[in-house]
Amino acid sequence: MANKVSIFIINSEGKHFELSNEKMAIMMACDSSTNWDVVFHESILPYDIIISDFHNSKAPAFGFGYSLVQHCDTKEQAEKIITECRDKLHSQYERMMMIRVAKKYNLDENTRLKIEMEYHDLENYEVKIIK
Repeated sequence: MANKVSIFIINSEGKHFELSNEKMAIMMACDSSTNWDVVFHESILPYDIIISDFHNSKAPAFGFGYSLVQHCDTKEQAEKIITECRDKLHSQYERMMMIRVAKKYNLDENTRLKIEMEYHDLENYEVKIIK
């Protein structure tokens, strides 16, 4: 089992995005001094949510790939979405580590299966953005 875990984000338009703990970051546009209007060829507001993929081999200059996830009107709205995404990603990582420990030390099969079922539960790795 690798150290990479992912969650999936479905924005208010129904588009799907992967966010992993492996060389990816989620942020508000205002968190970076990048000229996002040039990157995305559209108007980007300060609180729009962007994923940076530092591992994307198909990425343009600087070796980064960017995805515009969601347009947000307020900082509070953007922070809530970003916090939920980060929390779910962290929880998935913790579940993965618990599964590893359970396998390594041959812990109770039912306990391991319970953790694995939580790891594979859609509610634990999917974030739906409703606007």
